[in-house]
Amino acid sequence: MKNGQEPLTFVLQSRHSRRSPLLWFDEEKGVNRTLRYAKNQRSPFEDEQDDFAIVEPIMFENGVLKVDKHDTVLQRFLELHPKNGITFEEFVPEKNAEKQIEDLNEEVDALIAAREMSIDKCEEILREVLGPSVENMSSKEVRRDILVFARNSPYEFLTMAGDPDVQMKNNIGSCLYTSIYISWVHASLSTSRALFIRMRSFFLSDVTEVLMSTGRLKNN
Repeated sequence: MKNGQEPLTFVLQSRHSRRSPLLWFDEEKGVNRTLRYAKNQRSPFEDEQDDFAIVEPIMFENGVLKVDKHDTVLQRFLELHPKNGITFEEFVPEKNAEKQIEDLNEEVDALIAAREMSIDKCEEILREVLGPSVENMSSKEVRRDILVFARNSPYEFLTMAGDPDVQMKNNIGSCLYTSIYISWVHASLSTSRALFIRMRSFFLSDVTEVLMSTGRLKNN
């Protein structure tokens, strides 16, 4: 089944009904054709089957349906089924290997980036993931957790590593954490998102450059 789903059993719809249509549009004939799987028939189209069709359930076990290479009717039925590519997909070893290679390369890239990342940048990302608890962690704990995060969630890690707003949020959090007061931030701001937008504008402004140059504001 698609997306790694592995239910103990899953029964795929094998016949058409008004409540749950099972149709395939025939472009040559310009009509919708009714699908029905019957093992004793030579076609998956109901209009090409005789009156003695024996409809059988199509059951996936642990997310897998094994189809006999000689059962061409079922193969064609699954190919035309409207849930093909949505609920299930054909297992192609080469395609699966290609996807695994992509995932492994992404994991390797994430681990290398995490290993070479500065401790400050590691802390910035972990604050987004773990919250304020990072402040009480040792540098070795930070290094360990960033590698674990990169290994388990390589895509999210790489995305955060290249996101400039991560550092911006940390600067804002640092200001709030150390109780630095900025006069134009009013208590009437109702949401943290609005606060972030205001603070982000401040950190990108010329005022920030002046404060940093005078040592009145430090960039963590």
